[in-house]
Amino acid sequence: MMIYFYSEAMNVGLLLFFLLGIIEKPLIEDVQSGLKILSVSPLDPEILETSDQMTQLLLAYYWLEKGDLLTAEMLLEKLHSTPNFPFADYVSYAQAILWRQKEEPERVKPFLLPLIEKKDSIFSSRAIVLLASLLLEEQKVEEAVELLEIFRSRYASASVRVSFLDAFLTFWLEQKEWEQVFLFGNEDFFQWLPPESWRRNAFRSVVEKKWQAFRHLSAKKRQTHSRQMLSLLKSVGMNDTAIEHLQTLPASYWKWYELANLKYEEQDYDEAEKSAKQALKMARDTSQSSSVYSLLSRISARKGQKGEVLKNLDQMAKKSEFRAEAWFRKADYLSSLGDTDEARSIFQKIIQEYPSSNFAVSAHHWLFQYYLKNRKPSEAVGALEAISGQPGYQEFSLYWKAKLQENPELWKEILQEPFNYYAFQVVKETGEPVDPGTALLVNASENSDAEEPWEPVIQQLRERHLFFLALEELRLRDFFSSSHPRILFHLAWLYYLQGDYFLSIHYAERLLYSSEWKKFSKQERLQILQMAFPRSHYSILSEEASKKNIPPALILALIKQESRFDPRATSPSKARGLMQIIDSTARALASALGIPFSTSIVYDPNTNIQMGIHYFSTLLEQFNGNTILALIAYNWGPHRVKNWLSTLPEEVKSDEKMLIELVPNTQPRLYVKKILLNFWFYQSLMPLFPE
Repeated sequence: MMIYFYSEAMNVGLLLFFLLGIIEKPLIEDVQSGLKILSVSPLDPEILETSDQMTQLLLAYYWLEKGDLLTAEMLLEKLHSTPNFPFADYVSYAQAILWRQKEEPERVKPFLLPLIEKKDSIFSSRAIVLLASLLLEEQKVEEAVELLEIFRSRYASASVRVSFLDAFLTFWLEQKEWEQVFLFGNEDFFQWLPPESWRRNAFRSVVEKKWQAFRHLSAKKRQTHSRQMLSLLKSVGMNDTAIEHLQTLPASYWKWYELANLKYEEQDYDEAEKSAKQALKMARDTSQSSSVYSLLSRISARKGQKGEVLKNLDQMAKKSEFRAEAWFRKADYLSSLGDTDEARSIFQKIIQEYPSSNFAVSAHHWLFQYYLKNRKPSEAVGALEAISGQPGYQEFSLYWKAKLQENPELWKEILQEPFNYYAFQVVKETGEPVDPGTALLVNASENSDAEEPWEPVIQQLRERHLFFLALEELRLRDFFSSSHPRILFHLAWLYYLQGDYFLSIHYAERLLYSSEWKKFSKQERLQILQMAFPRSHYSILSEEASKKNIPPALILALIKQESRFDPRATSPSKARGLMQIIDSTARALASALGIPFSTSIVYDPNTNIQMGIHYFSTLLEQFNGNTILALIAYNWGPHRVKNWLSTLPEEVKSDEKMLIELVPNTQPRLYVKKILLNFWFYQSLMPLFPE
């Protein structure tokens, strides 16, 4: 665990000065990149006079970071007097930094205050952070705290939010105001956290400071704030510290239940079970005890204790609000063990007693699988009728009703929007000449709708490779005009250019599957498709796939589903890297390939791809070249797949579409469908985007 420390002799203002970084590292990287693209040498004595205004701005930031304040001041004064300069806010912020570095706070504030008033400036929130640091240095704490309300209404990146919180926490740590450190910003903290777990790392420093302060609180106050402290620790993945925190607390239902959940997440099932049983002893009502029985049933399933699973689910069902879930999980579990008659009876009971619940929808789906497997088409169609109007089931119901009733006319409706898994199957079955890439370009105009007024600014920044600043400008606009299609388009393109395919896919798919698609020109549609289906690391991927006679497009489709091309991706089960390989598998693969094993090599894209393709090829060998079974096994595990196959009739095993539909577990079933859809798209799009 990281322990925060500071020198008693360190002046708080100086500490905050360095804490803020003054000029953020990504901004400096932008400046260096921009100057490189422009082939500008900051040391060229003629450049200050001959360069254009944008280059002079980059040079000003460059010399600020290098500490040549005289040159920076000269450039900024020149730019400040330029009328209608579109990047005037960038100049004002740089001037504020200049005077901050000169330690002349009264000359800083006149540049900060106008920026703070401007909601449409990426420097508004940064100006608030700088002003807060000045006020804290002057011991004007109440004035600094009042800035929080304004800060909430401004766009701020994760790093700026962390800087704002850190400024106050650092100040109060020096003052030993422990409760202030712990409480400040908690209301906003959870709203400000990014959704992706690995992007939350920036907030760990905030939680570490709060944890340090929490331990200095009195026992009574620690008890009062214990739940909030636990939430903070869990939110940034500090599970070991969260367990340490819980173990110091007096015995209670809450303590043992939370400990059990954390131990379960850590896959320490014996300890999880012990803590859960302690929680059960302290449960005050059936609602609490049912929650524990729910957790115990999951623990027992992990430990392979069939009797305990069923007993815990029966106990869980005693509470009416948990009954439908308990019955469903019991039926699903019995089905996984091959007891389909008892499972069917329970699923039918759910439909009868909870007809409007999501569990009833899932029960109808299970019954459809049951009847399909047992060759009872009319009963299968009846199950489909019950869910055909449910979200996400329309194409599924249409496809199978057409197939079971031998009525291919129904498939025409699916092909009207040929961008889903069932359209892919219809095309395979009918031979219809439908190509998703071509279909998505139909009726595309050569020009898009009118540009937004801010787009030229984004273009200027992008052309100079000022990606960080361009992204900040776009995030600012997205903050106030969420989901505007032009903003989403530029966000996707900038993330793509930087190689952040996880986010470029996220934004591109929001456009690809929306009604806004038709507003984009042909060229922009091609860009969106390129961003939604990237080909990162294609050279090594193609080489390794070809060695194993695997289509490279299939590996691209698999990687897109596994990690969205994020080489840093880590799943809750500790699957790592582009192809999401768990440590035990990676260790065996490293040995087979003659590679020294370490966790870090699994994150290396080239090594991960080599391992992943080798592993997938072994699955193909295990399943006699059956791509569908190999894909299911990649996600679900080969042993589970083999056990499941042993329960299927031979005629089902030879029917690819039925095989996929009868995968009993939802996650691998959806997984293989998404990969096949991705594969179809990649095959269609690769000729449009030659390597």
